[in-house]
Amino acid sequence: MDAVTTAIVAAVLSGAHTTEKVEQSSVDATGAVNESYQALKEALVERFDGAPALMQAIRQLEGTDNPRNRQMLHQEVKIMRADQARAVILAADALIEQIQRQPEGDRLLLQARTWQNFS
Repeated sequence: MDAVTTAIVAAVLSGAHTTEKVEQSSVDATGAVNESYQALKEALVERFDGAPALMQAIRQLEGTDNPRNRQMLHQEVKIMRADQARAVILAADALIEQIQRQPEGDRLLLQARTWQNFS
């Protein structure tokens, strides 16, 4: 799976798309993931003139993490060639780095890459 799709799926698995409150000890780390996730989405919107189909795929994945929604996101990333846009790749890499710093970051990234063990 490409880095853009992996980063988005792992962020969704981490809960970066929600506004739930977290323990104080996790606030800084979670905030960094949330900020990186928002930066990636902003890079996609900016680079691809709003990217309505791609943003719809992200919203659907945020609503329900399942194989169909992951596949739809992956297809939209490929169709738009978002995995080849430098600014988007840099934002995805930054998000992956922030996720790796999380206590369960490696597990989230593995889960995002394998398309198995969906929550």
